[in-house]
Amino acid sequence: MAVNDHCVFLWDNYWDDAVLAASSEEATLPAELTQDQIRTFVWQSTGCTSEYLRAALTAVEVIDAVAITNCNLSGEGQIRLTLSSDNTYAGDLYDSGWLDAVECIYGFGDGGFGVSGFGGQPLEADLEDYPGLIFTHFLPEGVESGFVDIQFADPTNTDGYLQAGRVFVTSALVPSRNVMPGWEWTPADDSKIDYSDGGVAHSDTDPQRTDLAFQFPVVDDAERFAEFGVMFRRCGVRRDLIVCLTPDDAPVKAQTTIYGRFVKVPTLSNVYTDLNQFGKINFRESL
Repeated sequence: MAVNDHCVFLWDNYWDDAVLAASSEEATLPAELTQDQIRTFVWQSTGCTSEYLRAALTAVEVIDAVAITNCNLSGEGQIRLTLSSDNTYAGDLYDSGWLDAVECIYGFGDGGFGVSGFGGQPLEADLEDYPGLIFTHFLPEGVESGFVDIQFADPTNTDGYLQAGRVFVTSALVPSRNVMPGWEWTPADDSKIDYSDGGVAHSDTDPQRTDLAFQFPVVDDAERFAEFGVMFRRCGVRRDLIVCLTPDDAPVKAQTTIYGRFVKVPTLSNVYTDLNQFGKINFRESL
């Protein structure tokens, strides 16, 4: 898919039913955990110099997007995606080359002195400030393949191992029209602090998350049921997906690429007219 300024949905995940293999893995943290919707579940390797995850899909699929959550790769880490026609994983159909595992956060001239490293990446000491960073790679066009190889390299990683959480390999849904101006981004926090009569504070602290709210002006007839309709029906509020709200704006992309679920399935109005429109879409980050 050619990346433009339209938002992207990654939801029909071919990785989920694939047969996986890993270069190495801790016994309690196998590759299959990357197929689980619990965000804290991760695959963990035993080394960090040269590792891989491989997937034999259940069928040949058109692939144009890959995303990986919960990576622990450093600013020096790299990821490479290859697609193959058979289980030799020769990369004969597609080879991304080595890509930065941590994409840029700041554009040229943005941020103060010392805020970021070269290329706009966050400094190593600041990576903890971006816990929700998701690695994404969009292919120039769809490639038909049944064998996926994701390679990792981060020799100087201080953890001594590499990890990856939920992996998405899919054909992305790219709407014909982009979201309307006025979309909302909220760093939500459900923590509560109660005070006793004596003034003692009792806190119930929840992890912070990001909430997105956005809406499309109209949707084409072909999209209302065949694309959006299928996604909303099959995902509902129970199935995880990734929303990349601004794929062409690297600094904003880092904060608006969210792994989570729909809070509520939106209603389609004006059906069978030229003004098909879904209500506001609320999306909540999974913790």
